[in-house]
Parts: sequence; structure tokens; C-alpha cells
Amino acid sequence: MVAPVSITSANNFMLIVKREWFQPFILFVKYSLTGTIVTLGELYLLYFLVDISKWFYLPASALSFGLGLLASFFLRKLWVFKNDDWHDTFKQFGWYSFILVINVCFNIALMFWLVDFLELDYLLAQFFSGILLGILSFLFNKTVTFHLVAKTATNLPKALEELKHKT
Repeated sequence: MVAPVSITSANNFMLIVKREWFQPFILFVKYSLTGTIVTLGELYLLYFLVDISKWFYLPASALSFGLGLLASFFLRKLWVFKNDDWHDTFKQFGWYSFILVINVCFNIALMFWLVDFLELDYLLAQFFSGILLGILSFLFNKTVTFHLVAKTATNLPKALEELKHKT
């Protein structure tokens, strides 16, 4: 029999979750969750367009991919990184899309290396490649796309003014 969770243990868990050192893990979980949700949505939309609406699979794939890109960008911008500054959204979307293109190129190279040279099964190779590129894109999007880009020169005078008032 499983013992019920006490209020004290629930409070202790929340204290751990709120600790600053735990926040990058929470961000990564949210980042991964949005990727999973968007991927499932893309697959469902692709299935709906091809099998139910009788679209040709190539335009259906392009549409589902494009909508998935927009959904993942805005979910990650607003929910994961809590970046509600709309001034730099186009620049952020450019960086986000650039990282996606780089990931596709690295994925192809990594798959070739893992499958042809290390003789890994292609599904296992894709799994490892996906994990590595997911971590790298998370780190880049966290530090550049949704952090540094939002603090561009347009926000710099305001940030310098706030810094003067703190000293």
C-alpha cells in the first residue's frame, strides 16, 4: 500500500522546484514538452490532411511543418521562456528558424556518421541525434534567441537607466 502524500512533503517538493538551481531543469522539461506536443500535432494534422482531406502528401507535410514551426516558436517564447517582448519577435523567429535549419544539417551529418561509420541502427541513431540536437538547440534558444536578442540596442538605454538607479 502506498502512503498518502503529506502536506509537508508536498511543501518540501515545491521548495525544491522553486530553487534557482532547479530552474534550468524545469525550463528544459517545458521545452521538451512543447516539442512533443507540437510534433504530435504536426503528425495529426498531416494524417488529417492526407488521409481524411485527401491532400497530396507533400503540400500537406509543408503546411503541417510550417504550422508546427509557428506553434513551437510561440509556445516556447511565451510559455517556456516567458518572453513577452513583441518588439524583437521577427528577429527571434529568424534565429529560431536558423537554428532549425542548422539542426537539420547536423542531423543529416550525425545520422550518416552514426549509421555508416558506427553501424548503429538508424532508429537508435535518430534517437541519439535528436537528444543531442534538442539539448543544443535548447541551450542556444535559451541564451541567444529568447534572451540576448530581446536585450538588443533598442532596450539597452532602458537597461542602462535601470542599472544607474540600482547603484
